[in-house]
Amino acid sequence: MNERAWGLWRQLAAGSAAGIAAGLLIGVGGQLAMRVIAFAAGIDGGVTLGGSAEVVLTGLAFGIPAGVVFAVLRRLGLLVCRGCGALYGAGVFAIVAVLPPPAARSALTDVGHPGLSALLFGALFVAAGGLIEFLLGVWARDRAAAARPRKAAAAVVEKVSLARAFERFDGLWDPKIVGELNGQHVKLVKFLGEFVWHHHDHEDELFLVVRGRFEMQLRDRTIDLVEGEFLIVPRGVEHRPVAEHEVHVLLFEPAGTRNTGNVETALTRHTLERL
Repeated sequence: MNERAWGLWRQLAAGSAAGIAAGLLIGVGGQLAMRVIAFAAGIDGGVTLGGSAEVVLTGLAFGIPAGVVFAVLRRLGLLVCRGCGALYGAGVFAIVAVLPPPAARSALTDVGHPGLSALLFGALFVAAGGLIEFLLGVWARDRAAAARPRKAAAAVVEKVSLARAFERFDGLWDPKIVGELNGQHVKLVKFLGEFVWHHHDHEDELFLVVRGRFEMQLRDRTIDLVEGEFLIVPRGVEHRPVAEHEVHVLLFEPAGTRNTGNVETALTRHTLERL
């Protein structure tokens, strides 16, 4: 089913749902109206069970077709006036008053207050038509809002001092998150001594030396890194950082990257602090 046809079916479904809601409004409201009319006429018992069912069916018989018609007219761009729903309801009630079904006939002629019954049931049909128009309008606005591109949240633009950030923690081999962008984390970490041999199955890692120096041991060679230099270790490559003296390093890697990769040791950090 193409998008245009699917959109029409969605519109019809929305119209049917709005029509059912309007029909129930007439059904429930009609029962209350008949009780009020019966009370005003001095008739005991109000509406009967059969009358209740007929009022509900009358409401649904009005509401569902009205909802579908309104949905089609809105789809075709022909439903443009405000208050069309109320006018439609008034028109249908006028027809019902002339050719009443059983429930309407009992309400309009049998209870002794035709003027009051016409006023109450007329108001119900007008309200039901307005309800259909309102519900379809809400649905259309929600659909339009969902289709519009969402505005980006207000950006918070702040600079980060690496020197001050490193002053905020002392722990070794314990990365801290200082930034996040495009699914990547910017982390700061202090090295001293030997880390564990490990690799990452799915993530590449960037190591940038901010202060000091360290060596990155690979299985086939060792790479020395000094302040201002960086190294990218591709996914799947086994490596181990080693630092003779404390070194400050910036890491850039996908969010969720575990510091010890494929191994679990006392140095593994499952939850990282954000600075």
